[in-house]
Amino acid sequence: MRSSSRRLFLALAFCSSPAASLLASDFIVAPPFSIQTAVDAALANSDPFDTIFVQPGTYPEMVTVDYTTGVGAPQEALAIVRNTSTRPKVTLGFVIRDSRLVTVAGFKVDSIHDDGLAQIRIQDCVGVAIIDCRGTNGDDGGVHARTTHEVIVRDCLFSGMESTPGTGIGIDIEDRCAHLVKNSVADMNQGFGIWVQADSSSILKCRTNENGGGGIFFKGLQNGIKSCDANANGADGIDLVGICEIKNCSANDNVAEGIRYGEGGGVQYFGGLIKKCGTTGNGSVGISVRSDQDGVAVIKNKSKSNGSNGIRIASDRNQLIDNTCNNNTGDGNGIVVAGGTVGNCLEGNRCKGNDGEGIKINGDSSFLKLNRAKESDGIVEAAGALNNEGYGNVADGTNDFP
Repeated sequence: MRSSSRRLFLALAFCSSPAASLLASDFIVAPPFSIQTAVDAALANSDPFDTIFVQPGTYPEMVTVDYTTGVGAPQEALAIVRNTSTRPKVTLGFVIRDSRLVTVAGFKVDSIHDDGLAQIRIQDCVGVAIIDCRGTNGDDGGVHARTTHEVIVRDCLFSGMESTPGTGIGIDIEDRCAHLVKNSVADMNQGFGIWVQADSSSILKCRTNENGGGGIFFKGLQNGIKSCDANANGADGIDLVGICEIKNCSANDNVAEGIRYGEGGGVQYFGGLIKKCGTTGNGSVGISVRSDQDGVAVIKNKSKSNGSNGIRIASDRNQLIDNTCNNNTGDGNGIVVAGGTVGNCLEGNRCKGNDGEGIKINGDSSFLKLNRAKESDGIVEAAGALNNEGYGNVADGTNDFP
């Protein structure tokens, strides 16, 4: 009887009687009714802020939200949400395009496998929120958003996506700005876990482990990433390009580098922050600042037991302050400043037990103050450094300043 009453409620919402008009902004859907029918009805009425409540069950359909198809007044906002604690399943995915202020919350989502398309596709919108959704393993992608402002992906899980013929990316957002990915998991995808290429965006408290293409790729201006894990990925843990602040993140046991900032030879950027991050057991460098990323502050990070250098700097005018770089192997140095660089400042760093030098300076006009290098070859090959004698640097080996 309860199920019948809800279906009756849905039927009343679709009719044009005065009684139904009172219910026009709320719809309840239960099998065998279609979510798409409720979406079409919402777009056809004249009420803003409509909500579609979806009962548990399996919905074998592709749900398409496109405000340009509505025959009534332009839609202001639409929410499609689960109605109980049990998660409904949509088997052919969601498509959201040419729309404004759309929320999809609380669904299990699948789509056709091996068609190269993601489970949730967003195009040419403003303000789309994907909340508390779960993808299905083996599909071609989780969330795929293009030419859309303000995409939010929160409390979601999109794992196990395959890259043939799709992208194999858990959460993939490109273009426009002001996106947020928060409290979400993107593990064991064949591509990247999270890929965001946009400005003024944030990735917060996310987990991206065991992805084939790398954990996180983040490119753009005025971006921020905080409290994320990118561990045991098949390439780099976290790739950053542009101007970004990264704080309190872990990038451990990745096949290549832990945190890589810059593309090396791309567009030249100035500014950025890497602070209080941990990089342990990566196959290559723990933290790498590439040649096209100048003026980066690298502060209070811990980089240890990596297969190469703890921190490698290949650009100009960076500040390395209070970092700890211990027990890096493969002839790796604790910190190395590459040749051809200018004006790097190292202060208060601690390097211990590295296979190579504690701190190795190959660039010109580097300034060192209050650094300590123990159980290694000290602070050496500083031929291009400034006169750093008397600035409190201490080494078990030789401070080889000019």
